[in-house]
Amino acid sequence: MIQLGIYKREQLLGTSRRFRSPRRKPISVTLYPEIVHSGDPAADEALEKILLDFSNGRTFKRTQRHRFADFDRTTIRMVRDLGASLGHLQVHDVAVSDGRTAVDFFHQLADLPGLEFVASDGSPDVTVVHDPKGRFVVVLDAGTNEVLQAVRPPFVFNIPNPGRRALLYPINRAFRETLLRRQVPGLLARWRDGDPSIRVTSIRLIAPDCLRLIESDPRFTFERYDVLKPATRPFDVVRAMNILNRGYFTDAEMLKALRHVHASLHDGGLFITGSNQDAGSGVNGAVYRRVGASFRSQWVSGSGSAADHWIERVEVPFVG
Repeated sequence: MIQLGIYKREQLLGTSRRFRSPRRKPISVTLYPEIVHSGDPAADEALEKILLDFSNGRTFKRTQRHRFADFDRTTIRMVRDLGASLGHLQVHDVAVSDGRTAVDFFHQLADLPGLEFVASDGSPDVTVVHDPKGRFVVVLDAGTNEVLQAVRPPFVFNIPNPGRRALLYPINRAFRETLLRRQVPGLLARWRDGDPSIRVTSIRLIAPDCLRLIESDPRFTFERYDVLKPATRPFDVVRAMNILNRGYFTDAEMLKALRHVHASLHDGGLFITGSNQDAGSGVNGAVYRRVGASFRSQWVSGSGSAADHWIERVEVPFVG
């Protein structure tokens, strides 16, 4: 069996119904800027599709507009009450993927005085290294230069997380291994050596409405941020959705991430976290308040946060 990838705009915009099949095709992330500027009415859905199976090696960038709508109704009320009592509000929305859910969140707070809103993600942009002969491209994480995707038409390979479907296609697997062993290292070596024939481009994996908000409202900024590293400044609210779970982190990493959240919150600040499957599905999550050296639960949604076990332990002395 063999599986071809999607590497042309017309392939992507013509797959809206077939795409949700269990055997959906991998999509080249290099299509992202072309779709952003296409003006096609299906562009927004197409951008979601591009990111569906794309991974930075640790987490995926799957997202949908209004994904947390029901959950937000309660959490927004709690955040607005906090902002009213403080007279200002500094918000950090963590791991927002392409930013579309951060835009939803921001707009519901936009009328509050003294609002400062930071959206962040661990991989907001990628670097694309082009083979001089036009045979293939290699997509790298712009921060770490880790290889994330290789596109050799008609094939598209997601490198860190090829998925279980890759086991169904031995021809694809063999070609992928050959590409990674022979062609990709040579191209990247020439790029690092400064070969002028190597063309390099950058892609911001940020939704159009998020880009517009960045450009139009100075209160909204977008940053690269790794949850396993300390935040650079304190906040009144930290939100982390669909990121703090054991599918992404070890026990030690979960504790480290949560202690960084705790350290980044002003005392009395709110920590919002939860997870769900798709837009409109229920969110299992919770809102916590930082009180001294620990968090205290303020509200629970569904079965609660998947991180609750570790959140209870954040007051353990922390080094790192």
